[in-house]
Amino acid sequence: MRRRQIVPLVLLLTAIAGCRGSSPTASSPTASSPTASSPTATSPSPVAEGVLSQPPADQGPCVVGFDELHVGGAAFATHAACGLTIAAAAASWQTSTTYGHPAPFVQFVSPGGTTTTGEISVTAGGAPFAFVSVDIYSSTTKIPYEINGLANGATVFTISSVQGNTFGNFATIGNPRAAIAIDTLRIRLTNPAAPCCSNPVGLDNVRVIR
Repeated sequence: MRRRQIVPLVLLLTAIAGCRGSSPTASSPTASSPTASSPTATSPSPVAEGVLSQPPADQGPCVVGFDELHVGGAAFATHAACGLTIAAAAASWQTSTTYGHPAPFVQFVSPGGTTTTGEISVTAGGAPFAFVSVDIYSSTTKIPYEINGLANGATVFTISSVQGNTFGNFATIGNPRAAIAIDTLRIRLTNPAAPCCSNPVGLDNVRVIR
């Protein structure tokens, strides 16, 4: 768990509003930042949206960076950090300790010519939290993604788009509705491997406020 210096909530959310795995085929990340397509955020349900107030002193901004995972290539199913439970579904997720933003991170691989979808869910035992951003990665392809925030079983926001090819880098996907309290986060990534070769797709640095 990477716990950074706690920033006043108002300043953090203001900045957001204005604004880590191994890859067998990816070269070391370059210094340039990939350009992401503009995500589309929607609110399909007009349920009551709780806005997070200033958190207790023992809580605040936190980054789920998978730092406690030390066995490269191990199957990834669940993880606990920041008082949250992170669970993998819908693909064969694994830990990579030789790559990330920084290493380690979690990923899944599509064989050449196939398309695979993987999902990561984040919960806090029913307690509220806010989703700020996540870093997503692909070696050789674009990354279609969909991020859903739920509260009491109802979807309160959806962020969906296609991230342009990151060429082995990570791209940060921010949440334009980061002030909204949720109790479940679902991050779904699609991995459309090219016919020639297998491709890894994954994520790192799930940033939350508790």
